[in-house]
Amino acid sequence: KMQYKDKTYTILSFVPNLNLTKAIVSSNKESQYRHSYFAYFFIYDFITKEIEPLKLSENDGKEEMLKLSYANWSPLGNYIYYIYNNNIYLKDISNNKDLQVTNDGSENVFNGKPDWVYEEEVLATDNAIYWSPNDENFIFLKTDETDVPVFQLEYYVQDNQDVYPKIVDLKYPKPGFSNPIVSLINYNIKSNKAVEIDHSDNNLGEDFILYDCKWIDNKNAIIKETDRESNQLNIRNFKILGKEEDDIYTYSNEIIRKVNAVEEFGGWIEETSDLLVIPPNHEQDRKHYGYVDVIVDENGFRQLAYFDQISNEKPKKILTNGNYDIIGGGLAFNYEKNKIYFLSAKKSSITRHLYTISLNGDDLQAITNDKVDEWNDVKLSPNGNYLLLSNRGPSVPTQKLFNINEDFDLEKGNNLATSDTTIKYLKKFQVPKHTFLEFEVDEGVKCHVKEILPTSYFDNEKNKQNNKTYPLLVNVYGGPGSQTVDVLFNIGFEDAVSSSLDAIVLQIEPRGTGGNGWKYKSFAKNQIGYWEPRDIVNIVEQYIKSHEGLVNTERTAIWGWSYGGFTTLKTLEYDAGKTIKYGMSVAPVTNWLFYDSIYTERYMDLPKNNEKGYREISVISELENFKSVKRFLIMHGTADDNVHFQNSLDLIDRFNLKTVENFDLKYFPDSNHGIFHHGANKIVYDKLFKWLSDAFAGDF
Repeated sequence: KMQYKDKTYTILSFVPNLNLTKAIVSSNKESQYRHSYFAYFFIYDFITKEIEPLKLSENDGKEEMLKLSYANWSPLGNYIYYIYNNNIYLKDISNNKDLQVTNDGSENVFNGKPDWVYEEEVLATDNAIYWSPNDENFIFLKTDETDVPVFQLEYYVQDNQDVYPKIVDLKYPKPGFSNPIVSLINYNIKSNKAVEIDHSDNNLGEDFILYDCKWIDNKNAIIKETDRESNQLNIRNFKILGKEEDDIYTYSNEIIRKVNAVEEFGGWIEETSDLLVIPPNHEQDRKHYGYVDVIVDENGFRQLAYFDQISNEKPKKILTNGNYDIIGGGLAFNYEKNKIYFLSAKKSSITRHLYTISLNGDDLQAITNDKVDEWNDVKLSPNGNYLLLSNRGPSVPTQKLFNINEDFDLEKGNNLATSDTTIKYLKKFQVPKHTFLEFEVDEGVKCHVKEILPTSYFDNEKNKQNNKTYPLLVNVYGGPGSQTVDVLFNIGFEDAVSSSLDAIVLQIEPRGTGGNGWKYKSFAKNQIGYWEPRDIVNIVEQYIKSHEGLVNTERTAIWGWSYGGFTTLKTLEYDAGKTIKYGMSVAPVTNWLFYDSIYTERYMDLPKNNEKGYREISVISELENFKSVKRFLIMHGTADDNVHFQNSLDLIDRFNLKTVENFDLKYFPDSNHGIFHHGANKIVYDKLFKWLSDAFAGDF
């Protein structure tokens, strides 16, 4: 906590500058969307121990603190940049003066921060400002959502004194409707000039999508853009050429590479991996700045490629190869060793291991033990000298810090988090056992499954004597390119079900999901909702057959949240009660015309180009089939800004028209997609557990 003018503030974040003389402190967070929020920001002086607000206003002669969208340091710490009322401001640390960079911010125009759909589906952050390393320039995203249609969210219980609901307008583009229009602007601090980056050579349409922007050196930035359907990618090089008279800077701007995802690998452009900068090194005969990027090879797998010059169309060397995916991009480059560090699913798509390879593509080495199934998360220092290694499964997680330049030994390193206490504590409980299986669902097509078994399952003699059978629960997400079946250590809701209800749980990864290359992932192209239910039912049927006499075939259920809720309903629709008798769907999409445009069109294209996909496949439509399901449950938050409550209401109305009545409903007033308002999240899981307990007991 901290004090300012007799008021106490709880510290949310504390971000020092490079020389540890000042820090940006935030407090009183007010959430906006998934990543964004408003907060009070202060500057703390390490030397004087004083703290002052970053931005104040005068109101009737009184100082008033203002909540900002965010605030951060420039790369060298010469400036603090922040957003207020969708405009960008700079504070010069040398003289403590503020400069307003933009003036056109409004409820429809966002400078330096994304709108809802960009934050949710593209950038996954609240920040859209990209600085050159020398603090002289930054490129920022300007977003204009004037023509984006409004979706109205209704809030009923925000203030008990209100007798009318609160209505909040959310600009939310749906498939086929107007997207926000974006532009990229470079601001030069010395000249105080802003220049829009020209897109007259753009073949992607006015409503193109910015996926990434990164400065490679002080003069060159790489920009990645796609068409609105995320089918075609342009890689653009923006370059500062120099300064002429009157501080007028000149620039060049050209498209240096293109990727057609549909033609080249039958897929789409996803959120792109961060480029890894490779600086010059004359001892290694590197004369120019270059970078490492991820490309897709001829077999549909993600590989690392080294571009030794920024403007090159073709890589100098494709560094990795094999029938496995690189995860993310290059994590770090060690200048002294001339090596890149990266994560890969080389062992299996359900694992993550750390590898290193030289810039010439030789000497591939596993840093973690890739002979075993493990999930490793890593953070490396910018120079690649220090490694923070988090082993997150399947055993209880541990964390170590290593100096890579010393003799590397996994058994050594500085322990930052150990597992001893957790292991000792878990011995008090009957923790279900996790096993990883594969099922062939089509010729040459296999799906990963995590099997969760209660401890009673292994008492074979007792089970035989009692002719014991087990209820079975399927858990699924199944979204395109997603991955939920992995060897991460986790004791969650499914374990509670297995242990407390003495049930078998299968977590299933149907085709179209990630980690197995594009041939596997592209099954989802233009037909989300088609393969997921078929693979799930196929796997459950195979499992029951191979475990004859152990599964209670009248006590089988499926559940999922969000895309998993959609997959749950599609599975019940497809199966019509033959194999899976019960279902629980939380916050489901029920018609992809109701979801946001950027996510949906990435996989489904525009509705006018894929009418069959939208009208026949990616919607809950065979309503009569639900009458054959024993019973199912639907739950949704009424203020869900992501998967709108409209989805559940539309489906329920169509159920009414077909007299489908064998379902239960639970709504959560004013809860968003995570369903947290007024303690609702605990109630969600209480309801799921109790409802499933009743189902497995045969109460309905």
